[in-house]
Amino acid sequence: QQDRQQLWFGAHPFAKLYTSEPEPIRGRFTYALGSAVEETGAVISMLWTTLVQMVTFERGVEDLSSVVGLFKVAGTAAEQGPGQFLLLVALLSVNLGFVNLLPIPILDGGHLLFFTIEAVRRRPLGQRAREIASAVGLVVILLLLLVAARNDILRYWM
Repeated sequence: QQDRQQLWFGAHPFAKLYTSEPEPIRGRFTYALGSAVEETGAVISMLWTTLVQMVTFERGVEDLSSVVGLFKVAGTAAEQGPGQFLLLVALLSVNLGFVNLLPIPILDGGHLLFFTIEAVRRRPLGQRAREIASAVGLVVILLLLLVAARNDILRYWM
């Protein structure tokens, strides 16, 4: 038997990573699908409640965050492990889909609103009305972006 010394730069060979026992998926695919739909519904319900609270001024706009805040939250979630990071990515994906369907003219929800109005009127909206609505939608989105950026600057740099 021969003893050898090896130099490890800060790494420990054969170190065990202690994790909790995996939770079995009951019912396999149908359970996972039902759970995914249920969680997505809960997130959409929470987003809707938050939106209503912001529109009715029960909640302030100081909760809004921009890309800088998202970067900070993603870093924290990544430090907590891949499960938390994937949960954050899923939450952001649902959030993006929800916001995109809001009836703001430059978003997809705004296009759906225009299609609905045209279906009810049975004729298309005028070009000038579409241009004005799109300009208003752009201003709304830019204002939200500026408020969120301001919040992040105050939150992380002041």
